[in-house]
Amino acid sequence: SLSQRLSQETLRLEERLALAEKLAQHLVLDDFPPYFIHAAMEPGRVKVTDAMEFSFDFELSDFLTWQEADFSVACRDMKKVFSALFEPELARRAFPDMERFLYGLDHGEFENMLRVYEQLALESRSFAFRFWEKLKSLGRLLIKSAKLAVILLAAGYLAYSVYELVQPDPEAQVYERIGDLEIRKDAEAGIP
Repeated sequence: SLSQRLSQETLRLEERLALAEKLAQHLVLDDFPPYFIHAAMEPGRVKVTDAMEFSFDFELSDFLTWQEADFSVACRDMKKVFSALFEPELARRAFPDMERFLYGLDHGEFENMLRVYEQLALESRSFAFRFWEKLKSLGRLLIKSAKLAVILLAAGYLAYSVYELVQPDPEAQVYERIGDLEIRKDAEAGIP
């Protein structure tokens, strides 16, 4: 199920957006009625394959309330699935476009499933989202560059240290005078 996949795998934001968009597309293309969406939209009931094909696990008793399920109820149920998909970003409040989209689902701002799909597709392609993704990729590049620089500096220091070790010792300086005091060698001083 989708909830198991989210708990077992670490999916990047792009992958989760693609899953959300594919799920909405699936609901639009198959023209699911609101009572079906109401019955199927629980993260534990949505099944997804590696090829992003969706199926739903539900019981027939879930359809007993089909008369009560209008599209606004179905939207609130879809909000549960989309909230589960983007839980890390929503917890950090790092995806305001998705928060607005979920608010719209919760407050009945969409008149049909096609509008939900269109809005979700817009959210995944919004300027703010693309800008954030570029910033994150730039950050990853900077981190990799910093790691490479540290490794190169360490290698350079190691090479310099080895070079200094193999250099012959410079001749010691011989001082003959310190101030007014004359320094003589032991033979000159007459010490046996």
